[in-house]
Amino acid sequence: MLELPELELVVDLSEQIPGPVSPKDLVLGGGGAYILDREQNRVIAVSLLAPDPEPFVLFEASDLVGAEITGRPEHIAWAEDLNALLIMDDARRLIAITPPGEPGRLLTVREAQAWGSANGIAYAESSLYVLDRAGDQVWRYPPSEAGFDSEREPLLAAVDLEQVVEMAVGDALYLIMGDNSILRFQSRVVQPFPQAGIDLPLASPGSLAALPASGRLLVADRGNNRIVEFSPDGTFRQQLKSATFTDLRAIAVDEAGGLLYMLVGGALYRTPLPSPDAAAAARAQATPPAEGTAQPTAEGTAGPTAEVTPLAYEILQREDASSGDVVRLVFRIRVPTTASEAQLRQIAEEVIDSEKQLQPVNAIRVLFYLPDTDPSGPPTAGKADWAPDSDWDGADTVEAGDYSRHQLVVEVVGTPTP
Repeated sequence: MLELPELELVVDLSEQIPGPVSPKDLVLGGGGAYILDREQNRVIAVSLLAPDPEPFVLFEASDLVGAEITGRPEHIAWAEDLNALLIMDDARRLIAITPPGEPGRLLTVREAQAWGSANGIAYAESSLYVLDRAGDQVWRYPPSEAGFDSEREPLLAAVDLEQVVEMAVGDALYLIMGDNSILRFQSRVVQPFPQAGIDLPLASPGSLAALPASGRLLVADRGNNRIVEFSPDGTFRQQLKSATFTDLRAIAVDEAGGLLYMLVGGALYRTPLPSPDAAAAARAQATPPAEGTAQPTAEGTAGPTAEVTPLAYEILQREDASSGDVVRLVFRIRVPTTASEAQLRQIAEEVIDSEKQLQPVNAIRVLFYLPDTDPSGPPTAGKADWAPDSDWDGADTVEAGDYSRHQLVVEVVGTPTP
């Protein structure tokens, strides 16, 4: 887990925009941030180049574009090569606005009324993508002189999209589903995205940011008040936390500028975009090398240790072994090879620290397994217990969240590698 530094407040929309504000979607482009306020039927713009930006209403329902009165804005996307914000209204009109000062213009989208529904748009490599949940399809429109007056291309084959929550396009097409899973498609074929190694399942995720340049995918995990980073193959990399994430709604990334933007309630924040291995680097920096052997200490913190070589691992299962108010958790973890006590301790501490951020607990047990061994049986690499006085059975002697007596004990099974 990586605790983000104090976030920079860019603007508080609730204090600077008239009337109630209920922002939902966030996109970046052209030196600005654009926020869809669907309940108030408007799009709000914020200059990211000004030192003290003043947000303003860029577009709202009933605006006159050309000779047509527009409807409610439903979806937004930034078109980099057009230098324009794309807005789709409830009549499936596509409006392009070059902010600020230029009048909006209508772009043709062929056979828009033939879609089963219009549930989202995205723009990548000069093409428009439309999420059609009712038609169980995502359509891609190549560009044309009038906009997207071109033959649409279906990107999916026999996929039920009724539960799709969000769409993003990057190195592949990504869909967030209502059951908190993520689907990845390339060449109309669904690719594995197992979320392998994540310590706590996603809860009400929304707002994906696909970053092809650095090979990663960021997901706003709204139910757990965090941002989760995956590799394109669905492997968990790290999670980003902040005390400010009390009402995380959407994220967007300026990859070239190295900035991560977050919409929290009615406020827009930003912070430097962490590197893909920022959490691991922070853990390494927080563990100073010293002589000696790790010993159990209060709250499971190791005593003086030699410098430890981090070991890759995969969380296979997180089991809730709680009884009544006594919260016990069991993690089953695969490690690639036999490990030293210090390596297993390092993994256990990471799991424990991450879980403590999410909920108060009484005890945590971590069972380690070697490759090609049965993770439902006894541990084959090691075992760690974090409990009051290192006694798993004594977890009920303290209140959940009281770690004053907790100790971490680690047992190695087999012979560790040098």
